[in-house]
Amino acid sequence: MQLQLTGQNIEITDSLREFTESKFQRLTRQHDRITNIHVVLAVNKLVHFVEAKVHIPGAELHAESESDDMHKSILNVIDKLLRQIEKYKDKH
Repeated sequence: MQLQLTGQNIEITDSLREFTESKFQRLTRQHDRITNIHVVLAVNKLVHFVEAKVHIPGAELHAESESDDMHKSILNVIDKLLRQIEKYKDKH
């Protein structure tokens, strides 16, 4: 799995990178064929926005979340992606 982080109006610190990578490892435990994950972290005034695209052979999953805390937004996106992976696995 390749994880690509992009920051808009935010500097991605080492602690934020480690937190994001550790949380996205949960997705690989649910589905082992994930090839690429692209995560965009953005800050607009007081709103922290996270958008993620997960590439699985035959599908691309997308989720986004915004809140007043970056960690909370990351966790919300993880939860949304886990639900989408479960749906994908049930269909296939």
